[in-house]
Amino acid sequence: MIIRDNIHYTFNEIDGYNKVFNFVISPREPGKTTAFLMDKVYKGWQKGTPWVILRRRIADVTKEYIDSCCDVINKFLPDDKQLEFKYGSVDGGTVRVYCESKLFMLVIGLSSPMSRIKSLMIRNIGGIGYDEFICNERLGEKYLNKETFKFKELYSTYQREAEGKLKCYFLGNPYSRYNPYFVWKEVNLEKLILGSVVSEKDYAVQTYEMKPELKEYILQHNALYEYDDEYKKYGFFGKSVNDENIVIVKHQPPKYKLLRLFTVEDKIIGVYTSHSYDKSEIDYWCCLVTDVGLKRTVWCTDINDLASNRRVMSIDDINRNRTIVDAMHRNRIGFQDVTTYQLFITIYKFL
Repeated sequence: MIIRDNIHYTFNEIDGYNKVFNFVISPREPGKTTAFLMDKVYKGWQKGTPWVILRRRIADVTKEYIDSCCDVINKFLPDDKQLEFKYGSVDGGTVRVYCESKLFMLVIGLSSPMSRIKSLMIRNIGGIGYDEFICNERLGEKYLNKETFKFKELYSTYQREAEGKLKCYFLGNPYSRYNPYFVWKEVNLEKLILGSVVSEKDYAVQTYEMKPELKEYILQHNALYEYDDEYKKYGFFGKSVNDENIVIVKHQPPKYKLLRLFTVEDKIIGVYTSHSYDKSEIDYWCCLVTDVGLKRTVWCTDINDLASNRRVMSIDDINRNRTIVDAMHRNRIGFQDVTTYQLFITIYKFL
């Protein structure tokens, strides 16, 4: 049995804000997953309030994942607990996990059919947890199509049976400051400073910094952090390494005028350019646009996004955007912020 110390992560600070949606971003080492399993899930089971645990895809719901949760919990208990579940339910992406014949947690792959998720009713739920909610898109990980919409559907399903407002905890590593949940909550990414908590409306975002004692311990035991490379920036210092090469231009350059409007993930991106030859660093500038006149055509990549002033791009329309694609290839497009860049990438793949 391991005695928990006071140098690893705890939820004390973010819980002090008493928000419904709680986001915790940290490097790999502080132990936020362990804290979640012990302080939320295990204590919830003791009180008779089981938790819903989200995984992004059905394929992420595995026996190995459930066994690993059990192994983590047992490290801190005097007597081992055994988690039981039907092995056949794993392939369906929704697994009821029991301990001592009492529901311990419900593990759900968010990509499961919504009809299946809605049928899994739990009374007196403790909360919802989503570990690894930030994708490392550089390594090929992808968010689900309309992922936040699916999450809202799931949340509404379990909120009905909860006492009071159902709390959610999103845990992630800082591959990028962008994710669709921050877009949904309109989080100001510039406020996400290491060691800070941003609290607005119904959410709080904690950008956690490891304690010096833990940093010292890790440096002595993990050889990977002996080198000042990209992995150390991300895994040890919590840098959003996937954002470092983005050309950020916060304000619209002089004499740049609106050229195109695109829509993706319920947001509209404006592409601006200048017809003069004075384009010192960038050929185009992109930002999010909120006020769009009805006479303006908004181009979309999904037929489900069609509306009165929106059109799906044809082959000819795509060919008209070749200069934008070429500018992207040469890294000569400036973006107002990281969110605009990441949303534009979705459009770029269709151009």
